[in-house]
Amino acid sequence: MNDLTQEVARLRRYVEKLERRIEALESDKDDQAEWDAWIERNKDALNESIREGREALARGDYIEGTIDELRAWILRDARQDATTE
Repeated sequence: MNDLTQEVARLRRYVEKLERRIEALESDKDDQAEWDAWIERNKDALNESIREGREALARGDYIEGTIDELRAWILRDARQDATTE
């Protein structure tokens, strides 16, 4: 291959890479728009959950533990919920 052919091939690879980046950014933007819409639709429930969480903290109603202990507790709780439904 001569120098010009190599340069064209290099530029084509670069353009393909840029196109993949643009597609990824557009996908991220779509994902963000979906999240924004979901949050807007569920804003009242989310705010209620936050309010309940703050009230529970104020009452001292929370679980202490390491990250791993809390993760295990959450998974155990989620599995129990799944089996009772």
